[in-house]
Amino acid sequence: MTARHLQLAEVIQILAPHRPRTNFDIRSVVVDSRQLMPGDLFFALPGACVDGHDFLNDVAQLGACAAVVTETFFAQHAQQFTLPLIPVPDVLLALQSLARLFLKKYSKAKIVAITGSVGKTTTKHLTTQLLQKHFSISSSPGNHNSQIGLPLTLLNHVQGNEDLLILEMGMTGKGQIQQLTTIAPPDIAVLTAVELVHLTELASLQEIAVAKSEIFSHPQTHLAILPLDVAYRDLFLKTGTCTKRSFSLTSPQADFFLEQQGSTCTIHDGQHPSPSLPSLPFLGRHNYHNFLAAVSVCRTLGIDWEQIKQAMPLLTLPEKRLEQVMKKGILFINDSYNAALASIKAALDSLPPPQQPSGKKIAVLGEMRELGKFSEACHREIGTFALEKVDHMICYGKDCHPIEEVWQKAHKPVCLLTSLEQVVEELVCCAKSGDVVLLKGSNKKQLWEILKYF
Repeated sequence: MTARHLQLAEVIQILAPHRPRTNFDIRSVVVDSRQLMPGDLFFALPGACVDGHDFLNDVAQLGACAAVVTETFFAQHAQQFTLPLIPVPDVLLALQSLARLFLKKYSKAKIVAITGSVGKTTTKHLTTQLLQKHFSISSSPGNHNSQIGLPLTLLNHVQGNEDLLILEMGMTGKGQIQQLTTIAPPDIAVLTAVELVHLTELASLQEIAVAKSEIFSHPQTHLAILPLDVAYRDLFLKTGTCTKRSFSLTSPQADFFLEQQGSTCTIHDGQHPSPSLPSLPFLGRHNYHNFLAAVSVCRTLGIDWEQIKQAMPLLTLPEKRLEQVMKKGILFINDSYNAALASIKAALDSLPPPQQPSGKKIAVLGEMRELGKFSEACHREIGTFALEKVDHMICYGKDCHPIEEVWQKAHKPVCLLTSLEQVVEELVCCAKSGDVVLLKGSNKKQLWEILKYF
C-alpha cells in the first residue's frame, strides 16, 4: 500500500488548518494499529468494541508519522504524546473527507460503482478481469466497500494515472451508499441484486431496495445497470436522472440478454449479438448473472465481443467463492466467504455430482446472521431447499435450528453443532473418498479452516 501523493503537511492543511504543519511523506493510511508500519498515518476511529485512541502509544512506538484524533481527546491528552496529533471533530468524517478531496485532486478516472445484496465482489472481480487489458484500472481490494473501507481503498490504492476505478459500495443502513457516492461519484452504477441481508438496521426488503437505490442518485452518474427482474424495480427506475439499462438470463426484453445453448451462450445487447461464447470456467449458474452484469459494463465502455470471448477462459472467481479443493479423495467446494439466503441456495444448486456411485453430497452450513425477524423463516427455507440437493447436513450455529427441524422431520441425517471443533469431528467421521462437501458460511465462521484437517 502507498498513499504516494499524500504528504503530512497537506493532510494537516485539509483537516486541521489551524495546526502547525509538519512535512512527511505518508506511506499509507491505516485504522488498525496491528497493520501499522513506520511512516503510516493512523486514524483513531472509535468503534463498538474498541477505540483507536486507546492504541496511540502502540502507534507511536511502531513509527506512525501522525494520528488523527477527536478534538475532545486532543484537548485532554495532547500533552501526553510526542506523536503529532491532528484534531478533528469527527475522525470517520475526516477520513472520508480526505479521501474525497484526494480523489478529486489526483484522479481523473471514470468510476464504476457496484452494489448489491449478493454478487458485488464477484461482479467487481469479473469486470476488472475483462477490462484490465484495455484500461489502466484500480479496483477495491477484497470487499473493501464500507464507510471505512472505501476511503482506505482510495487513499492507499489509487495511483492517479488510472483510466477506471472499479469500486464496491456496501451498506448496512439508509444513507450509507449515498455518503459513499459523495466520496467517489459513480459515472456508471451497477446493481447486482436485492435480497434479505443486513437486516440489523433495515426492517424489510423494501427498505433494502431504498438503501441500495442510493447508488443511482448522484447527478454525475450517467448510466445505471440493473437486473430486469430486480425487486422494487420501479423504485430503481425512478431514482436519479441517469439512463437505466437492464440485464437478464431469462428475458429477451432486457437490454442485455444472455441466452444459454447447452455448453455455450450468446449475449444480445440490442445492437449486434455476440458470437457463440464458451462456458465459464467455474461453477455456478448464478455466476452467469454476475458475468452478464460485468459484460454490460464492458460493452458500455466499448469492448467488442471478440475481446470478451478471448478473456472468458481465463476468468476466475474471488477467493473462497466456489473453490474446488480435493483432499483425500473428497471434493470440497469452499464457498465460505458469506452466507445469505440467495447465496446458499446458489451454492447448493452449483454442487457437482459425486465422483463415485457410492459418493454422497454433504453440506456444512454456517448460520445466517443479521436477518432479524426473518431469521427463522430463512433458515427453514434453506432446510427445505437443501432436502433435494444434499444427502447429509451439518449445521454450525444455534440459528440453524429450523434447518435441523426440517431435516429431522424428513428423516434425513442432520446434526447441529456449536463449535468448529465439533464440525471437524463430525465431518471426519462421515466424509469419505468420492464425496462432495460444501463449506458455506459467513466469513466469521471460518469454515475454510476445516480443510486443514483433511
